[in-house]
Amino acid sequence: MQQVNKVLVRYMLLLALLLIVAVPGLFYFDSLCWGESTALRQALSINALTSGCFAWALLLCVVYRSLLKRGDKGLLLYYMASKMLTLLLAALTLVVYGFVVGTEILPFVINLLLLYILFLAVTSCMYAAVEKKQKNRS
Repeated sequence: MQQVNKVLVRYMLLLALLLIVAVPGLFYFDSLCWGESTALRQALSINALTSGCFAWALLLCVVYRSLLKRGDKGLLLYYMASKMLTLLLAALTLVVYGFVVGTEILPFVINLLLLYILFLAVTSCMYAAVEKKQKNRS
């Protein structure tokens, strides 16, 4: 289990680093595409998205670790459910933003999509690495 914990911590640190780099990157991308005023208005949403993304990743990691500790056989169901819930959460975030703010939807959608892809890539690699460690240990 200690090997699994190391893998989980390594990937969570990688996700944190990538999200930290993504904030100024998305801000710069927004300023290039839509101007500085739009980028400044998107700055709060970019920070909220990255913070929420990391908090969601931590929650998923805690649930995943507890399932691994119990030796639960429902890990495949967990993978599928976590991906589905992440997609639903992203869609809900988009709908809420559309109703609350209602302007500059396209920059928000692009920022959300890029963060969603980054999140899925890192978490999928994390799950694969943990499964590989578990298989090698057996």
